[in-house]
Amino acid sequence: MKENWLKLLPAALFTLLVFAQPAAAVADDATETANSLLRTFLETSFKADVVFTVVGKESQGLSGRLYRQPPNHFRLEYYEGEELVGYYLEDGRTSARVFPRERKAVLMMRQRLSPIFALIAGCLERAAKENELALTEEYREGRESYVFSGFAGAGAFSAVFDAEDKLLRVFKADGQKGDLGFNMVLSNVEAVAPGGFAAGFFSAPPDFQVFGPAARVAEGERKRLRTFQRRLPQQQHHPKALEESLNAEESSNEDFLPALPTQLPKGFVIESVTPLFFSGRLLYHIELVNVADVQLVSVFETRHEEFRKEFQRTWRKDGKRFLDLPLGDSGIYVILISEDIAEDALRAIYDSMEFQPDLAVQLIDKALASILSE
Repeated sequence: MKENWLKLLPAALFTLLVFAQPAAAVADDATETANSLLRTFLETSFKADVVFTVVGKESQGLSGRLYRQPPNHFRLEYYEGEELVGYYLEDGRTSARVFPRERKAVLMMRQRLSPIFALIAGCLERAAKENELALTEEYREGRESYVFSGFAGAGAFSAVFDAEDKLLRVFKADGQKGDLGFNMVLSNVEAVAPGGFAAGFFSAPPDFQVFGPAARVAEGERKRLRTFQRRLPQQQHHPKALEESLNAEESSNEDFLPALPTQLPKGFVIESVTPLFFSGRLLYHIELVNVADVQLVSVFETRHEEFRKEFQRTWRKDGKRFLDLPLGDSGIYVILISEDIAEDALRAIYDSMEFQPDLAVQLIDKALASILSE
């Protein structure tokens, strides 16, 4: 299972933090121990092998090498044998999927790992504060461990901390009311001293080509995006004029609204539509997500053939399912990429694409609000 399922965790898991249920009182020493371990959890940098498992109708999992520098810097690496084939980054503002073979990175605005760690901290803090936490001491793999169990919201959770280094080893949260359950197991855990990570360790290499919104939007780019946002309602309410502009002789410098699929594979939804500018040229990144089966399809739309050729040169080499087609005579190229669904399913998505100005403006405006709020 690829790393894209991480994006599905926050909404399902934060439901654990509402509507607390009464439980047995916890002893003062257990509360003190929990608070001490929580401080270590919030403040200590570490590296570890990690296995994430989402438990729904069928178990889904992911393993890798995790690095964390509090409060919100993460790096999750994926290997084939000894070769690093990709990694996922967070810096508290944006996230990125980095592809070393292609020397590419795709930036996104949503956080994946920060909400998981916030969930763990929130469960421990709230359960201890409201006397809903039980503590036992056990030996796990020959090491003394603290084992907590309790409730945060209507769902139960448990956590295991090593008694010597005080770092987390296991966290489990039960699913409820159809939500996904979640397990995280850490092994080969090592604390990292302050300043122990090299500069740039939690960033994409500076010589990699980057697709997506910049972590910090420069004022000139911010002005461009605000101008673009102000023009969205006009495009929304004049779709015919928009379609005419797509075919205009000098339309390459004009804004456009993307086409969106009207039919998606079972379980998929349109999660986001993000406008991106490269050298002043517009490119849309549309994310289609299947929550139940943890699948992702990335759709890029551009009217600039050099972007299309760049995708052809890089993404095909990695063996991902890839579809690249012009959208009728609109002047738009559509590039669909997925590690999770077959090429004929990508073709069905492409075949259903239509201009839906109301929905497009709504989703674009949501993405711009997030980018411009930074």
